Amino acid sequence: HKNNLINLVTVSRLDENKRIDILIKAVSKLIKDGFRVNLKIGGNGPSLDGLKTLVSDDGITDSVDFLGFVPEADIPLLYEGMDLFVTIDWADYRITTYEVLSKNRQVIVSNDTDVDPKLIESGYLFTSAPRAEALADIILAALKTKVTWSKNELSEYLLAYSWPVYFENITKSIEARDA
Repeated sequence: HKNNLINLVTVSRLDENKRIDILIKAVSKLIKDGFRVNLKIGGNGPSLDGLKTLVSDDGITDSVDFLGFVPEADIPLLYEGMDLFVTIDWADYRITTYEVLSKNRQVIVSNDTDVDPKLIESGYLFTSAPRAEALADIILAALKTKVTWSKNELSEYLLAYSWPVYFENITKSIEARDA
């Protein structure tokens, strides 16, 4: 992948809990190691200016695009053009992760995220320590990993994470409590 362009995407509110600075430092490391990388960062928030300064200070402004708010209608095209989606934030429920997976795209999350080992075995999901060096290594490993599930297998798995199932589980929980 050294000659090919690595296309990474992250979309979130830009605040310190999202750890986008770590992703930028990982991209910087990959570039220093001779890889061609393009990182698209979607979203706005209080960390925007600091992240732009970090990109500038690292000398990688040509490799990072700050997209601002990304309208829902533009998201599919953004996902289509990427190699990996990276979201290493502190979050307990990761709706974005499942949305990206539903488009048959590989995702990297932080290793402090509760994930199903089956999803990792599928080749669709990867975990990384929230450190630039570790994340750079996981990005490279993910790019070399072939998915082992078919699109149908992934779709079947993701049914459990749909809104109808979520609301059905809430209803069952309420009914069990009231019984």
